[in-house]
Amino acid sequence: MTTQNPNPFSGLDQYIRSVAESVVESTMGETTKAMRTNDLDMPSRSREFIRQELASMADSTRAALVEGTANAARPYTAGVSPHFVETTTAKSIRRAMATAKAADRWLVIVSGPAGTGKTFPALQVSLRTGRPVYPVEISEATTLDDLFMRPWVTGPSTMGWVEGPAVRAAREGGILLLDECDLASPRLIGGLHGLLESGQTRLRSGEWLQAHPDFVVIATCNGLRSSKGTYSTHSISTAFADRAVFVAADYLPEADEIAILSRYGSPEAAADTRSDLVVLRRMFEAGGLRIAPSTRRGAVVVAALAAGASRADAWQIAMVSGLDSKTAEEVGRQLAAAETARQLSVPTANGVLP
Repeated sequence: MTTQNPNPFSGLDQYIRSVAESVVESTMGETTKAMRTNDLDMPSRSREFIRQELASMADSTRAALVEGTANAARPYTAGVSPHFVETTTAKSIRRAMATAKAADRWLVIVSGPAGTGKTFPALQVSLRTGRPVYPVEISEATTLDDLFMRPWVTGPSTMGWVEGPAVRAAREGGILLLDECDLASPRLIGGLHGLLESGQTRLRSGEWLQAHPDFVVIATCNGLRSSKGTYSTHSISTAFADRAVFVAADYLPEADEIAILSRYGSPEAAADTRSDLVVLRRMFEAGGLRIAPSTRRGAVVVAALAAGASRADAWQIAMVSGLDSKTAEEVGRQLAAAETARQLSVPTANGVLP
């Protein structure tokens, strides 16, 4: 019967010490062996010096124990999207990245209400730089080990370190894309401060990491304040924001949004869906709708219309089926009224129909 070690990392220090000592032995031979067995007639200071050298070599060995493992972070490989349109937000992100580099900043924060289109343009602009991109979906459960470095079993009795997306991006001059960054814990945000302040941070392996000059972090969030309060229940810390340059994302201008929606169907369907989105966004901002009427939901509607669905059925697929009955009824009423207004060419008041 095989018994499992309740602490799988207990052998890490012993393993590192053995690796370091074997390297020293190859150059110092009998001196090291005698020192370890206390058979060497030498001053205690010299013996301590060798021990310190062993410890230093162990530290430098830690970072290189695991390389190329299948569990290490890998950059995004799906490629650019054919549906990408260079929107106002995308252009602002591109300018902010250039500004950050010129100002010796390592962080770009893209903030705005849910559904305004932050993550997709950030990803697509990043991919078009030709640099490796490491997207990370942040949650309250995300840890510093997830971003930087975590221990990993490399064999029956050996351990090493696996580099996370932040370390890989920093080494390679890549882009670390932190989505929903306002969901991050204070510990996670605090752990990023050193890297974002000077481009340096000390890893768990003991190595001091110096970021490549082209390294940048793009963080998307809903948490910066608007005139109506915060966009989410979390907020970005002042210290984190102080290290950033900013992009304020808002709902796309009409021409940009129709251009995107037209990629999924006819221009007429795209224009009508845009007017529906304007009505629903008024409901959302007033607190009457819990699902953000985003451009991506509009794209589903236009695609469903192109496949032969009625407008009511298209919205049912895109959003209404996910709502409670009372809200779904109100959405249905607003959309029906919007359709009637379009047929009669009657303008709406403030985007919300009576």
